[in-house]
Amino acid sequence: IDSTTHDTERIYVKFRDDVPVRLRDGKPAAAGANANIMGAATGLLNRGLNEFAVQEYRKFLGAHATHEKAPLARYGLGVALFRLQKFEEAANELAPLEQTKDFQFATEVNLIRGQSLLALQRPSEATQSFSRIVNEHSDHAKAGDASALLVESLYRDGRHKEAQEAA
Repeated sequence: IDSTTHDTERIYVKFRDDVPVRLRDGKPAAAGANANIMGAATGLLNRGLNEFAVQEYRKFLGAHATHEKAPLARYGLGVALFRLQKFEEAANELAPLEQTKDFQFATEVNLIRGQSLLALQRPSEATQSFSRIVNEHSDHAKAGDASALLVESLYRDGRHKEAQEAA
């Protein structure tokens, strides 16, 4: 860490870009790549500092779009945007991950994207997200929530008979 700047409302930590860092899995990162951005972004997200997390995740994705941790960064970005009630942006960021079955947070991606789409009054699209959870991740702890939201999205979409059947 190079320096810390204090503001009346926020603390900013500046990382030196000229120092090579190591990722958590022990693989070295290129000098100047500042792979520590990912750890900083996740720390900010975990502390509820969503605006700062958005900035750090976007910085990481801008510099490392094809990195093996890019899907995790995109997920973190989507979560932060959802928490900030930036539903359109959240839905757009999560869309590429939605059908990725081997992604460790696939269920959460579909759940958050579906809720974002419901908030945007797009129940037909939300139905697809919730259906994916119910059909492909029925053993997940959030499957019950997805099932209830599926009924709601079907109802909002005017598909009342399907909503009754899904209930």
